[in-house]
Amino acid sequence: MNWLIGLSLGVSLIVLQAAELEATQVPVASPETAAPEPIPQIDPDEDLTHLRCTSCHAASRFTDEHRTADDWEQVIDRMISHGARVSAEEYPRIHAFLSHTQGVLPAVAEEAPLTNAAH
Repeated sequence: MNWLIGLSLGVSLIVLQAAELEATQVPVASPETAAPEPIPQIDPDEDLTHLRCTSCHAASRFTDEHRTADDWEQVIDRMISHGARVSAEEYPRIHAFLSHTQGVLPAVAEEAPLTNAAH
């Protein structure tokens, strides 16, 4: 009879441990319900720009700036004259990246006053 009590206590402990383990596990979404993880887009021109520009100063020197394409050309030329190492193949890539991502922001709509069409 004692062995029966021991057996039932052992089975009870196993059931309790299994229930505790199940309660601590994070539920896993099925493939049908799981949202696909976004794949980070890697822009090689962004990496190149950061590599070349941050060898001398912080990225904020160009990420906080908004310039025209002509202005960025002058900036890149000036940096090269100061010793920035930019190859002939890299130059148009860096220029295009800066002109596209750090171009001049659209003007605020305060230049054109609103008119009342119901005169």
